[in-house]
Amino acid sequence: MNGKKETKEDAENVVIKFVNGVAKSGGFSIAPNGEVGIAFNQLLDQFVVINLKNGEHSALNNDPLATVKKVARWEGLHLVERQSKIIVLMMAVEKRTDKTYLISFTEDKAGVRMKVLDELYLGVLDPKDSKLGCKKTSYIGEDGNGAIYCFTAWLDFNDSTKKATFHAVNVTVDGDGKLQAKVVFDARSVQGAHLKLPLADKTVVYMLPVHNQYDEEKIVKLPLKGAAHPKIIHPKYGEGGMPPFFCPWSYPIHFNDDTALFYVYGLVGSNQVGQFWTLNLPNCQWRKLSYDLQEHAVKDNISIVRDANDNTLLLHGDCADDNCADKAHVYRFNFDKMMAAKPSGLAVPSAQTIKRKANDDASLDSKAISKPKSSRTAKKPKNSSPTAKVQAQGTGRLTRSKTRH
Repeated sequence: MNGKKETKEDAENVVIKFVNGVAKSGGFSIAPNGEVGIAFNQLLDQFVVINLKNGEHSALNNDPLATVKKVARWEGLHLVERQSKIIVLMMAVEKRTDKTYLISFTEDKAGVRMKVLDELYLGVLDPKDSKLGCKKTSYIGEDGNGAIYCFTAWLDFNDSTKKATFHAVNVTVDGDGKLQAKVVFDARSVQGAHLKLPLADKTVVYMLPVHNQYDEEKIVKLPLKGAAHPKIIHPKYGEGGMPPFFCPWSYPIHFNDDTALFYVYGLVGSNQVGQFWTLNLPNCQWRKLSYDLQEHAVKDNISIVRDANDNTLLLHGDCADDNCADKAHVYRFNFDKMMAAKPSGLAVPSAQTIKRKANDDASLDSKAISKPKSSRTAKKPKNSSPTAKVQAQGTGRLTRSKTRH
């Protein structure tokens, strides 16, 4: 920042919004207009729409599944757009068979339910964590070209070789939500504890170490095509050094052609803090972004999403403060400021300060990219209950913003 010392005001300007999230969520994403988020409540087995302006929650029950009899666990909520239709993808583990399926949903016309569009078996059984001593992760991600991948990876801690195994499926989704899959890696094993969130990038998959004690922060690089051997890469230290590995991480997202972004909740000195790190994929160099989350950081069930409407970054997850009444939070960050500033370790201001600042109408209206300025004074529905808002908004909640690019 040109040598200028960062102040508390600088930190406050990074956080644009702070609202309540959904605890123990099966994932989080945002509608294309950036005005609402959607999460999955694992405890109630239903989708929850979050108004990112006022923080109100509205439940959307999902229709019964036809193929999957009973779901043991939902994972990896992800949104895609096809022919102006918003389609929600989720991975589901069937309780009876341990099979992992991909399910596609869309909001019904009344805006009160999520319709099931398709169910597709991904060709992988869920490993039994308790019996095998496994650490497992599953999620849906996109590479730099927008290709969709479903990953399931697991590490058997009872195996002295610390061998990691993962399953990767390339998925296509048509305008009706119909799913097709091509298995890229079928139970592919990699020597070493490289479990931390496989990341697809056009022609290769990167695997990060789950614990730097085992592999000295090595990264494994695997071609998506052919039978080439894995390439071991020693990542470079960048601004801020190297992220802590043996701690909760978010699933990665691409924010340009050659860089991935992660949120990490780990130990820094004697404090547990939330941090954002980027990984430059061509040269495997880490960089820590400015500002750490300390009070009311998120530590579990973490999701990060980039809003292309105004280049902000949303963070959702369970609160690290066990005494927090809200249990989960959604943060919206000014991504440009995070990228421009040098790592400083300066903490984001308290949750109370963020809430006061986020109530500023000007800050809220900066999200209404798709609406004309005159719409800022539009009247709200008389009945302000969450259910009434679902019915009043209908499908406008998850539709595409015409001005988004």
